[in-house]
Amino acid sequence: MTYLPGETVQVTLIGKVAEVRDREATGDWSEIHIDVEDAEGGISLRIPTGWPAVAISRVIPAAGQPKPGELWTTRHGQQLFVTEDRHGAPQFTTTDGRVRSIADMNNYGGPLTPIYQLPERELEPDWTWDDEDDPRTATDPAGTVWDLTARFRDGEGRTWHYAGGFGRRDGDDGPIQPLLSRDDWSQDAVPIGLVPGPLTPLPRDESPVSAEGAGEG
Repeated sequence: MTYLPGETVQVTLIGKVAEVRDREATGDWSEIHIDVEDAEGGISLRIPTGWPAVAISRVIPAAGQPKPGELWTTRHGQQLFVTEDRHGAPQFTTTDGRVRSIADMNNYGGPLTPIYQLPERELEPDWTWDDEDDPRTATDPAGTVWDLTARFRDGEGRTWHYAGGFGRRDGDDGPIQPLLSRDDWSQDAVPIGLVPGPLTPLPRDESPVSAEGAGEG
């Protein structure tokens, strides 16, 4: 792509502020140093903040994206509760009940800072398996190899077998785990982490899917 001398262009950058030069402190001019990174690498740019031709929008606060259940404040001291809209997306609700978008408040009242933030949730690793098309074994995050051709007794004495397939426990952010079904089919395709433990593999001579009265009339 080429450009011609004399063209008027608008440049949009998304990056993190790495340094701030305040005119009052330096006697020079106000500017921010922005680190812009992509898959090819990164560059650092000096952007003047007081020039009429330069427009800067805030994208994400320094402390991260606000999450429902948190309490934040604007630079003016206005407190903001993080709630959810009807689609489950985070939004701000003021102390007098007005709803404002996070983007609007970030640009109007930023920099935003948290008063209370939810602790970061440590994501549990996924299980892995030997054959994606026809798995016979699966390995849990601790490194234990599970025989998916076996049946298992849970901590409440009920028996389970591999249902075929893997699924996420606890929604979109949960770990991928093998799916188990009860031998009596009262529960089907349950992530193994939701089955009451401890799970004990059953001996092979107990392996036919008949234990919990399956087929009783």
